[in-house]
Amino acid sequence: MKTNLSIAFLVCLITGFQPLFAQGTISGQIIDAKTGEELIGATVQAEGSSIGTVTDISGNYQLKLKPGTYTLVVSYVSYASQKIENVVVIGGQNQALDVALQEENTELQEVVVTAQAIKDNDVALLKIQKNALAVQDGISSKEMAQLGASNAAESIKQVTGASIEEGKYVVMRGLGDRYSISQLNGITLPSTDPYRNSTSLDLIPSDVVENMVTVKTFTPDQPGNFTGGKVDITTKSLPDEFFFNFGLSATYNTQSSFINNFLTDGAEGELDFLGYDDGTRGLPDNFIQYREQVGNPATAGGLERTARVPANQTQRDILEQTATSFTTPFLARQQSVPLDHGIDISVGNRTSLFGKNLGYSAAISYSKGYTFYDNGQYGLYFDAGADELIREQSYNIVNGDENTQLGGMISVAYQFSPNQEITLENLYNHDNSVNARTYNGYWQSFRGGTNFEDRIVSFQERQLNNTQLRGKHFFQDLLGGARLEWTAGYTVSTQEEPDIRLAGFGVPGYGRGYSINPSEIGILPSRIFRNLEDNQYSGKVDITIPLTKEQTDNQLKFGGYYSNKQRNFNEDFISLVAQRESGINPDFVTITEAGEDGDVTDFFALENFGTVNTPESTGSGLYGFGNYYADQTFSGNIYEGTEAIWATYLMAAYNVTKNLKAIAGARIEGTDFSSVASNGRTGGINQTDVLPALNLIYKLNDNANLRAAASQTLARPNLREISPFVSYSGISIPIYTGNPDLERTLVQNFDLRYEIYPNAGELFAISLYYKNFDNPIVLQLTPTTSTPEIRPVNVDNGRVYGAEVEFRKSLGFITPALENLRFSVNASYINSQADRTEEELQVIRNSDRPNLKDTRPFQGQSPYIVNAALFYNQQELGLESALSFNVWGERLAFATGALDPDVYDQPRPILNYTLSKRIGDNYSVGFKAENLLNPKYEQAYDFNESPVYESFTLGRSFTLSVSYGIN
Repeated sequence: MKTNLSIAFLVCLITGFQPLFAQGTISGQIIDAKTGEELIGATVQAEGSSIGTVTDISGNYQLKLKPGTYTLVVSYVSYASQKIENVVVIGGQNQALDVALQEENTELQEVVVTAQAIKDNDVALLKIQKNALAVQDGISSKEMAQLGASNAAESIKQVTGASIEEGKYVVMRGLGDRYSISQLNGITLPSTDPYRNSTSLDLIPSDVVENMVTVKTFTPDQPGNFTGGKVDITTKSLPDEFFFNFGLSATYNTQSSFINNFLTDGAEGELDFLGYDDGTRGLPDNFIQYREQVGNPATAGGLERTARVPANQTQRDILEQTATSFTTPFLARQQSVPLDHGIDISVGNRTSLFGKNLGYSAAISYSKGYTFYDNGQYGLYFDAGADELIREQSYNIVNGDENTQLGGMISVAYQFSPNQEITLENLYNHDNSVNARTYNGYWQSFRGGTNFEDRIVSFQERQLNNTQLRGKHFFQDLLGGARLEWTAGYTVSTQEEPDIRLAGFGVPGYGRGYSINPSEIGILPSRIFRNLEDNQYSGKVDITIPLTKEQTDNQLKFGGYYSNKQRNFNEDFISLVAQRESGINPDFVTITEAGEDGDVTDFFALENFGTVNTPESTGSGLYGFGNYYADQTFSGNIYEGTEAIWATYLMAAYNVTKNLKAIAGARIEGTDFSSVASNGRTGGINQTDVLPALNLIYKLNDNANLRAAASQTLARPNLREISPFVSYSGISIPIYTGNPDLERTLVQNFDLRYEIYPNAGELFAISLYYKNFDNPIVLQLTPTTSTPEIRPVNVDNGRVYGAEVEFRKSLGFITPALENLRFSVNASYINSQADRTEEELQVIRNSDRPNLKDTRPFQGQSPYIVNAALFYNQQELGLESALSFNVWGERLAFATGALDPDVYDQPRPILNYTLSKRIGDNYSVGFKAENLLNPKYEQAYDFNESPVYESFTLGRSFTLSVSYGIN
């Protein structure tokens, strides 16, 4: 209640100050119309007055004026002046106005245009794509808002060749996330998931994003682990004007909202509503104190036997305290859930400090959402020969996932002069997932296929805290106008998984009750505690020097980069030892005495742990014990790792002829990865690579370019993959094992692109590309072991070639009545092949099926990707709407053994619709409908009728939002 009152007071307070903003502003960027380069020191003046300003190091300006209609004059040495008439200034509002200046000649000394003529703001598009040194695509903050995107992941999927995995990981050109990198203001963001290489883009709220650019061809000033593409997220630093936004949203999902059988964690901490564990799920102090005495089932069993004797009180106390110290419920519970909901607040302004520009902005967001399905399917099959598969496992899945995100960003930028600017920025995000999942069905390895149940409960916290200090400096009188840009960053990322609970057991049948068979299941019911922390320091410096005074876009650029990440990973593996009853096979453990009518929760009840019988009740003179815990922590699952990357580069951009520009150079990049487990096992990579690159741009005319590029890049395994770590995520489902012998991948890239910009905001482009991979990494699934295994391995070679087409067009060319409608469509076709391992090839040669191919598609590679969107914008009515569609083709998820069928992600078309309406000057309401087609999220085997590996649906979602803003 106090929080709500505080927010209401803040809104009223800011609203009350609104009359103070009587003065209006005009702001924008001045660039070279030919090169797209920002012009530093250009003059912007209100004609007929002394009010004027000059552009800063980014080519930006801001002019404060009283309400009225003005003519602006923009001028710069050796450029034709430009007059912009009918610029309307409204009190308390900002007018965005970007200008592209032409080089001065005898025929062109002054240009006169009207503000209405440049309302489409084509300057930003010219800068980002048309005049970029590499092939690029981008999306602006305005387009993000129109799409209704709440975070960076939802925004980027509309970019050509981009798709999103699991709602958070970017995949460029259909390649897996291993081959795509994400940066924040030019510094690579680390992953908070040890099983992934790329950053979770859902951690970055769209409110703090200025724009996102995807780069698809490598230049030496980019990181070397660049193959599919790079996403660079630029955050807002120097706001043009004061802004304040406050928004609320509520979402109804057809599968999860208002249900009363939502599966969730049985534990409840005081901070669960924020997504933080308050220690409720921590490893108990009593167990930590006595873990050596219960170091494994053998020693714990010995302790149990000695503790039965009445005289051995000390041993009995140890067993009792460790057995009863875990108070969180072992199994999940059901509960009712409300609507998904969220809140976001952002504020910023530009002011003056010591007579210089100071900009600040801050944003905070909170959201809670629920995902539920009880229609999940899971199957594990292997080859039986004779065109037949053997079913090892088939389960029905019930899954509940509660996700809470709390994040924020604060940024302060200061201009010492128009040519010197530094920015300090901190981005924080905390993401929590509470997951409860039940697998119920058939497992061949358990008593010949008796019904089996696997229950999993987990509580995962991911946290990212990224601090950046960066500077931009322009030295007008040094070396013809040298530029220096630098960034220093420190990032702490953590992943906490306290008290993962795994329990597998046979369900009632054949005259038996619930039961455990350790020799068949592999592990007993267990509690797992995992903790990962990465501390990363990074820094880079880029220096740009003009090569000629006549053409400042002839440039020499050089610099360096260094990053060092230290990882500490710890896992505690605590197994439940069930009491064995007399007369029962020693490999068979009865969970309840109630037979087929029993309740499995009775077995895990706290009263069944520790001392359950006295000498008097047993009649034997000995104490009796129920369930207790044994420490089965494996030292190989505790490791420390280091990722050190250094790089230096030299490149030049030069206009070879009037129409031909060449960008050439090389990057030298060093990789020093190491992982050392507590048991002494090690993994690592120590390599230095030379990565050359050549980009050619031929200007066909003022609106069209032909681009060609060739380069060598690389891809690295992550620390998790090179560490000898065996990870359990369930009793019977596949375990994930590391591979210390992994090697890095070298990639040769070749690109060709034709692009034309017929009108403002319009684009047609077609691209062709080819990539060759040496030692690519694939995930291999071994389905025939008693506990299936997923492991990363190198194969010899992989090849990918493809084509992309992109088309953006206003529909006004059909009839003026459609001028507010525009559409965007992009499509990619990709063909790929990757070698099988030598072991697989040998098995195929020795089999009776020589028709099996020596290659398979490249892992994670979609054969096609289609993104389409239809936008409607009626500024006069304050109405915006967008209909978007995304789909990608079947892609290899897991490579299996030589004769077993591989597992493929199946296509799932996504259709979303957004609508927003401005009400007055400060309020707006919105509606968003997502996942309207509700496709199956399915992985299936490449075999005859495609039996399912995993399948589920997520339901349709409908969101209503309301916001208040001052801009």
